[in-house]
Amino acid sequence: LIEEQLPNGAIKRYRYDDLGRQVAREDEFGALTQYQWDAAGRLLKLIQPSGATREYSYNPYGKITAERDELGNVTRYEYADGLHLISRRINADGSQISYRYDNARLLLSEIENEVGETYGLQYYPNGLIQQETGFDGQRTAYAYDLNGNLQEKTEYGDDSSQLVTSYERDHAGRLVRKTLPDGSVVDYAYDRRGNLLTVDDGHWALAYEYDTQNRLTAEHQGWGTLRYGYNACGQLQHLRLPDNNRLMFNHGKGGHLATLELNGTVLTSHLFKSGQEHQRQQGQLLSHYHYDDQQRLHAHAVTQQQHTLYQRQYDYDNSGNLSRLLDTRKGEHLYHYDPLARLTRADHSQDVQERFAHDPAGNLLMQDRPGPDIVAGNRLTIQGD
Repeated sequence: LIEEQLPNGAIKRYRYDDLGRQVAREDEFGALTQYQWDAAGRLLKLIQPSGATREYSYNPYGKITAERDELGNVTRYEYADGLHLISRRINADGSQISYRYDNARLLLSEIENEVGETYGLQYYPNGLIQQETGFDGQRTAYAYDLNGNLQEKTEYGDDSSQLVTSYERDHAGRLVRKTLPDGSVVDYAYDRRGNLLTVDDGHWALAYEYDTQNRLTAEHQGWGTLRYGYNACGQLQHLRLPDNNRLMFNHGKGGHLATLELNGTVLTSHLFKSGQEHQRQQGQLLSHYHYDDQQRLHAHAVTQQQHTLYQRQYDYDNSGNLSRLLDTRKGEHLYHYDPLARLTRADHSQDVQERFAHDPAGNLLMQDRPGPDIVAGNRLTIQGD
């Protein structure tokens, strides 16, 4: 494929080297993405339309050993005993995650996170998970039927209490009953085609209807019913609400939404170009959307009778993180990130400045007050301002 014409007439172009590997892709807006490969057909460098690059390195077995992002941050990968299984990931900030495979099937048995906590997995001889122990020490055990379908899940509390959820299935392996730890029961029923017909928890049952193409046509709960209708292309065309109001969805070229009507009155109209919304009309308000060369939202403006009411502009760093937001109502906002792309600072021209800190495992820590440097077991213990 060297050229693709979209329903709106726009054209995408593709270029290849002598070995048939794609070396360039030009989108319908002229933005060019380039690819460089080594002699073994492995991707070495990805060059974004902005000129930012992402690079990859490999071992002799073709497994990736290093990835350098657009900001120069490097993530490294190590493998166990020359196998294809990753044994350690060294993050750009020096923290690391380790993986162990301590069984004959080489199934993952343990993950050690950046602060030394472990997540353990045990298996049945057939490879199904028998028990998992989380970073917080919580255990969950699983039992299966002879077909490998989950039959029972047992969650163990810190006080050795047990919460058991059981599952019953039909001859096709479909769930027909779920019994929760408190004894409540949820029943499920299906039609001959395998479509879900009812879900009954004993209080507010759900029921569904389908057409001959297995598309959902009605959804019932209590007194309320939603009814769906589709066009020849299978797109949702109308929706009848429980109060008998009717929504109509009209689509244009390429299948994109053109207008949304309520009982024949237009609520919104939309203009799409190459799959992206560029304009939306809502009453007297007209929204305009503009995108950068990587198809990220760059500007949004709202006008009324050609008078601008509101504008917002978005800028991104080379790695794709939002770096600046300029708002005509709330001023300028600047965002800063650590080497792992976690937000560390937000500077607001019309509001207080925000600072964010994370433990090595990525958990958000307390701000501007004493607190632990590590969140044990990845468990949230307090949240608030």
